[in-house]
Amino acid sequence: MKLQTVGALFGAAALAVSMSACSTTNDTQTKDAAGDAAAKPTVYASTDVWASVAKAVVGDKADVITSIDQPNLDPHSYEASVKDKKLVNQASVVIVNGGGYDDWALQLAKSAGKKPTVLNAVELAGIDCGDAEGHDHEVGHEHEDAHEHEEGHEHEEAHEHEEAHEEGHEHEGHHHHHHHHHCAVNEHVFYDLHAVSEVAKAVASTMSKADSDNAAAYQDAAKAFQGKLDELESQAEQIKARGEKHSLATEPLANYLLEDAGIHDLTPEEYVEQSETESGPSVKTQADTKALITDGKVDMLLLNSQTEDPVSQDLQDAAKAKGIPVVTLTETLAGASDYVSWIGAALDQIDNALK
Repeated sequence: MKLQTVGALFGAAALAVSMSACSTTNDTQTKDAAGDAAAKPTVYASTDVWASVAKAVVGDKADVITSIDQPNLDPHSYEASVKDKKLVNQASVVIVNGGGYDDWALQLAKSAGKKPTVLNAVELAGIDCGDAEGHDHEVGHEHEDAHEHEEGHEHEEAHEHEEAHEEGHEHEGHHHHHHHHHCAVNEHVFYDLHAVSEVAKAVASTMSKADSDNAAAYQDAAKAFQGKLDELESQAEQIKARGEKHSLATEPLANYLLEDAGIHDLTPEEYVEQSETESGPSVKTQADTKALITDGKVDMLLLNSQTEDPVSQDLQDAAKAKGIPVVTLTETLAGASDYVSWIGAALDQIDNALK
């Protein structure tokens, strides 16, 4: 079955609302058809972060469901269940992070009984992962004219993914000490306000075509959400105005956001790469990385609380001993009410750490 994919380029996508089986009488058929026509479309997102972005756009006009909604679940190593398959089968639109981050969700979409439209955040951000996700990138490029993203270059120029994020985005790894396929750049695009904006626009465009009666509501909600993202961008700019600061991270989780805030990530590339392996960083690499803390080279340590291990704990202990602030971040909303408040809280933490 060929999966319809909306990647870096998107536009009109046909969404089907499944019809219940016809009964033997015309009256029942009419009733069933009317009931199904009134049913809300369903949007599935792999994590609660992307579900929150979708909800900001669709509001109460569509149902939004997700698999990863608990802070103790790691999206990288998550193993999909029969329940997850059923969730995806309900959806006419599937939002994945992409870049190897949540391949399990992409595979569920591929095998779904319907042909869901897939919105891939990494691709929408203009990041080319090649064959990292093992799916056909050919599908979805037909939307070139509709979105005016000629192979994603317009967004690349605006956000300068290839150059402006040189240090943070060249890192490949995660501090999970297990293997998975991913982009050659940082796939944690849910911390990239520009990428999130592109996903919100894609949701609004796709849903407007699928549910034209509510098109105005989707477009208005997307504009309102963009306004909130702009406020977060301004918050990051205020941090940037303080002058150059440096950070160390147990995982390249929020590098896009750090870039917006003018904070330079000094995490050694060797540390990031070796953390991707089963054995983790070597003794020398760990010592060299910790020296950035003990020598006072960084202004704060960023910790992914969902992937803590002895290696990250060692760095955290060193930071506390040195009096360097530790900023705790997550890959899920972790109790936050929505995406905007979640990122706002992260920026507040960073701001307070640098005061």
